[in-house]
Amino acid sequence: MAVDPVHNVSVDEKKWSKQIEDLSAIFKNYPTLQKSKVSFIARTVNRWFVNSEGTKVRDSHNQYSVRIWATAQAADGMPIEDCEMVANPDESKLPDFAQLRQITEALAQRMTELRLAPKGEDYCGPVVFEDQAAAELLDR
Repeated sequence: MAVDPVHNVSVDEKKWSKQIEDLSAIFKNYPTLQKSKVSFIARTVNRWFVNSEGTKVRDSHNQYSVRIWATAQAADGMPIEDCEMVANPDESKLPDFAQLRQITEALAQRMTELRLAPKGEDYCGPVVFEDQAAAELLDR
């Protein structure tokens, strides 16, 4: 039997509310973006494994994440969206506000430029997905 104690989530709600509000306000400087959302999630994840032979395992850990998301529309009408997410089981290891601001600005700028990009060429052939692209393909 391996039963971890249940973790408790504890966050400075005032701090995170202010930071998320300030990050969200960045999108006001990018009027061509249609929608945007910034969220902070703090949760405890408890996983149990129990079998008929008497084995009991509980894994408990906290998860903290900040998700930054935006949508736009290209000149040809195609909807586009992108997001950035940072997560860590230790809240103190999340990026500080200055880093989160840079991530948010980069996403807003990237989406603004992407909506003006020329239409891609038609392509029929093999595609290799690596790194983050592979994870996003399998997430769909």
